[in-house]
Amino acid sequence: MKIHEIDLLRSQLAESLAELSEDSAPEDGGLERATLAGLLARLVPDDPLVAQAEASLGDLVLGAIARAAEHALALVEAVDEEDDPALSWNALCAVDEACAASWLVARPALVEEAVEEATATVRAFPEPFAPHAEAASAVLRERPPRAGDPAWGLWAAVELSAVGLPLDQEGASFETRIALDLDVRLPRLVQEGLRLAAHAGGLPDEAPWICLARGEGWELAHTVDPSGRDILLLTGAGESSLRCDGEPRTWTEDPEGRICAATPGAWEIAVDGKVRRFRIEA
Repeated sequence: MKIHEIDLLRSQLAESLAELSEDSAPEDGGLERATLAGLLARLVPDDPLVAQAEASLGDLVLGAIARAAEHALALVEAVDEEDDPALSWNALCAVDEACAASWLVARPALVEEAVEEATATVRAFPEPFAPHAEAASAVLRERPPRAGDPAWGLWAAVELSAVGLPLDQEGASFETRIALDLDVRLPRLVQEGLRLAAHAGGLPDEAPWICLARGEGWELAHTVDPSGRDILLLTGAGESSLRCDGEPRTWTEDPEGRICAATPGAWEIAVDGKVRRFRIEA
C-alpha cells in the first residue's frame, strides 16, 4: 500500500510540475504542489521531486495554505455524528494536507491555530471521528508527519477517540472545562490490551499527551513516562501544590519538569494562586 501511495504521489506531483511554464503565475498550482510534496516527504524525504516542488513555490502560496487550513477547520466543525464517515474522513484529510503543505514551506505557524481548533473539536466530540481511530494509528505508524508538522496532534486525538475522551453535556474541550472548574474526567492513557501507535513505536520520540491546563510560561499534561506509566507532567511553573482525593501529593523533579503518578481520583492543582480540578478514572 505504501509503495502504491508513493507512486501515486510522485505521478501527481510530476504532472503538476510539468504543467508549469514560463507563462505560469507564481500562485498557479502552488497549493497543490506544496500539498503533494509535503505528503511525499513523509514517505520519501529525499525524493528529488520534493526539492523541485519546493523550489517552484513563491510567497503567494503561504496565503493559500492558511486559507486551506481555515477551510479544513470549517469542514471538521461541520461534521455531525450521523454523517457518513466519509465526510469526517475527508475533513481530517483536508486538515492533514494543509499541515503537510505548511511543513514543506517551513511555516507550520500558518496552520497551527486552525489545527489546534480542529484537534479540540475531535477531543470534545469524539463520536464522529471514532470510526477512523485505526486509520489514524496507521497514519502515525506508517506515514507519520515529520518533526514540527502539527498534524501529529490531530491524528493522535483521532486515535484516542476510540477509547472515549471525556465529554460534558455541552461538548466543552479540556481547556474550557478546566477554565470553568468543571469536573474533567480523563481516561487512563494506557489500558489493558490497548497499544496506541504513538506509544507502541510508530513515533518513538513522542508519547501520548493531553494538555490539561496552561498559563503564562507553564503547562500541565497527562502523559506517560518511558516505562509506560501514566504521569502528570508540570513544566515551567513556579510555586504549585497538588492534591488527589483531598490528600497532598508530592512532585518528583525530572529533566522534563515535575512529575507525579497519575493515579485514579479527584485531582486539584494550584498554580499561581489559581485552582484547576480534574478527575482520572480507573
